[in-house]
Amino acid sequence: MKEVSAADKEELQSKLHSAKKFILRYVLLMVFLSVTFYSFCAVYHVHHKDERYYYLRKILGHGLCISRLTATVINFSIVIIIFPVCKTFNKLLHKIFCKLSIHLLALYLEKLKVIHQCLALILVYTSVIHSIIHIANAKNFIQNYDSKLPEISWARDDADNIFRLIFLTPVGFSGWTMVACLIIIWTFSTRQMREYFYNSFLGVHHLFLLLLVMMYYHPVSNIIKYQDNVTSSPPTCDIVQKLNTSHAAIYMESHCTEKPTFAVGRKNFWIWPSISLSIYLFDLVLRYFKRFFTRIIMVSMHFPTDAAIFLTFRAYKNISIRPGQYVLLQCENLSTLEWHPFTITDFVIEPKQATFTLAIAVRGDWTSELYKKALNFKLYSEKSYKRRSRHRRRKTVAPRKLIFVLDGPFPSPMESIVTHERVVLVGVGIGVTPFISTFNYIMKTTKSLSLKRIHFIWMSNDIKQFTLFADTLCDLTQMFWDENQPDRFQISFYLSHKKENSSGVNDDESLSNPEELFGRHTNFITSRIYNCEPNWNFLFNYWSSLYGRKRINIFSCGPKSLYKDLKEACNDYCKKGFNYHILHQPLS
Repeated sequence: MKEVSAADKEELQSKLHSAKKFILRYVLLMVFLSVTFYSFCAVYHVHHKDERYYYLRKILGHGLCISRLTATVINFSIVIIIFPVCKTFNKLLHKIFCKLSIHLLALYLEKLKVIHQCLALILVYTSVIHSIIHIANAKNFIQNYDSKLPEISWARDDADNIFRLIFLTPVGFSGWTMVACLIIIWTFSTRQMREYFYNSFLGVHHLFLLLLVMMYYHPVSNIIKYQDNVTSSPPTCDIVQKLNTSHAAIYMESHCTEKPTFAVGRKNFWIWPSISLSIYLFDLVLRYFKRFFTRIIMVSMHFPTDAAIFLTFRAYKNISIRPGQYVLLQCENLSTLEWHPFTITDFVIEPKQATFTLAIAVRGDWTSELYKKALNFKLYSEKSYKRRSRHRRRKTVAPRKLIFVLDGPFPSPMESIVTHERVVLVGVGIGVTPFISTFNYIMKTTKSLSLKRIHFIWMSNDIKQFTLFADTLCDLTQMFWDENQPDRFQISFYLSHKKENSSGVNDDESLSNPEELFGRHTNFITSRIYNCEPNWNFLFNYWSSLYGRKRINIFSCGPKSLYKDLKEACNDYCKKGFNYHILHQPLS
């Protein structure tokens, strides 16, 4: 039997991965579109062809079908949109996908934000169309008012006020309230609003609960009615009675024995908001109880620079942590409403407890206030041991002990790094924390990993940041040297966008005295630092010449512009026959 070569295995694995990627990206999309299209056809057939809706269709025309179609999309989207942001659901998928394919899980986690945004846009646009059609329907109800069948009309008479129908009825009031909620949420979700008003962005999303409540109230007016005595009064009676012939009179006597009566359809509108609300409340309650029973204490704090803080916690519970995962952290001393995500950079799992470290960069109001309170608490703790003299101590107010609440850990697309053979890790600023977590895991694990080559690129505009994880990078480099694999781990530091640091000294001047800045890591950092931005074309050319057609996985964590540059380079070299795959995780 012919033995399969390593190149053939590599090519087969690449094709299998590409097939899985295609299935997740396009087949699932086609399933969603197919379900939506089937719903479209079913709803259209019922309201356009069904005889029971003849009289309502006569008044509204195509507005009946369009309003029902958009309502179907809204109901379906209101349920699906909650899943990407449901942490419990994502953790459940994590357990399932880990047994099937970690690559599919990483791809899904990477696209969570995109999926949520797409569904949100569909919901907003469909709601606007639905509202416009309702305005047209209100006008048609007045213009086509039938005094012989007043019970089917939404209007009181042909002189009714359209303003009353649109704004003062339960349908109108609840409809505009829901549209207003969606527009406000969408406005605060834009990039500019998220950057400058992040807390408002999170708070405004709770208007989604008001939207769900309004969905219960919206159908109270019972606008959509159908004829419930079609057999004794078919729609043809409406046409025949206009004909002044003997045949028409005979037909009316034999078939049209009753006056048309109307009824409201099955009131199953409550199902859609109930599903969405149930998922939200289940996720909220489950996470609350997990936080309540997961007791954590802060065991140490470290201030490597004046713009970063390392916090080490101990959780007295059996929790599962994987490299690259993140937690949501709340400091009760600052706010009991704000939760902020931080990647676990290092962790140790022990029986009935786990110790883990979070690296926090001072970037905004919350982290700045946390840094000040942590520094004050540490300084007070250190001085309290020195104030033991014969003189009477001056009375000082002790700062409150910092109290933290933990939620997580949660899955991340960066978990799949250790499952690949050749990886390129690109991070900007504090965005390297998922990679540092992987490096610490590599040094501690006893498992056999697939990783053969690691290219690590760290970009920053603050030269001091390169010292944050210098110990981890040196230890990993030394470990590979001891294993006689010095080329397995390559590191490059890129100092881009020159600026003055906190001491008022330009970064170029800081490089003139590296011993004072880097200490014992001077040779390690200065031999790998470049005072420029990466030349992606040169780097991709180097990796392509090094690995040929073999698969290369690129993981990036940073701003959208970084992902755009890397994605463009990957597409260019894939067109040349090389095998690049990229996964990106934003900084927030």
